[in-house]
Amino acid sequence: MFLTHKKSTFWFTLIALLVFGVAFLASLRASTLSGWLMPNDSPLQFRELQGGLWQGEGQLYWQGREQTLALGQVAWQHSAFSWLRFQPHLSLNYQRLGTQLRLDTRFGLVQQDAHFQLQNASLSLRDWRPVLAQLVPAIGAWLQGVEADLQGVQLQTDWRANAQWLANTQGSGELIGVTFLGERLPPIQLKLEQQQQILVLSIRAQEGWRLHGEIRIQPSVKSSSESLAWQYEGQLTLDADQAEQMPNWASLMRSTAPNRAEMRFQGQGLGR
Repeated sequence: MFLTHKKSTFWFTLIALLVFGVAFLASLRASTLSGWLMPNDSPLQFRELQGGLWQGEGQLYWQGREQTLALGQVAWQHSAFSWLRFQPHLSLNYQRLGTQLRLDTRFGLVQQDAHFQLQNASLSLRDWRPVLAQLVPAIGAWLQGVEADLQGVQLQTDWRANAQWLANTQGSGELIGVTFLGERLPPIQLKLEQQQQILVLSIRAQEGWRLHGEIRIQPSVKSSSESLAWQYEGQLTLDADQAEQMPNWASLMRSTAPNRAEMRFQGQGLGR
């Protein structure tokens, strides 16, 4: 009976502390939270903040060496009651010109996992070209003259702390208005699925010629540092019924026949 009373006291104290913590955070303004999360010397800055922890909005900026870039507006909303269930739920809305993202997240504090979902998201390369030109000049220069919009993006995935990798990943989207080397491409269909630990991005397009291929991403662990790493490999195949139907950009790929070309690539990344 003593042990039962002691256990009840422990849970009562824990819940009381959690309620107090939630109430304390609810009283904080968004500007105060931004100061904690993003120091003044951080290149990423929140400004023009309104609201508080549970609901608010603000403008996101990148403080570069030469100029300050406006990255867009971020709005957030989540419920205090979800914290009391140890399953915080957060909704984020991001908008910058033709780019719009809505991200719903759910965290399991006990299970140590998370669920992420994007619904009907859209991204415009035109919005991000000046940003990339300053952050990564080499990529920014390469994207000059390239146009593309990613529309109708649906994506959901889980993150599990014990596995340190994604799970149950699936998604889809469509690249439209793609202009490359002076040619306008038809809509490019994208489909993402997960086969065990391997993420597979399938690519399809057709207009007189046929483009198809896939990119495969899988995790690996560097035994020396025990840090998370991933490697990717991909293959794209372009073919047509006749050689005259092949597009100009086929010259960037390895020709295997007058009416067929291929491209293979691979690489790796590292995260700690």
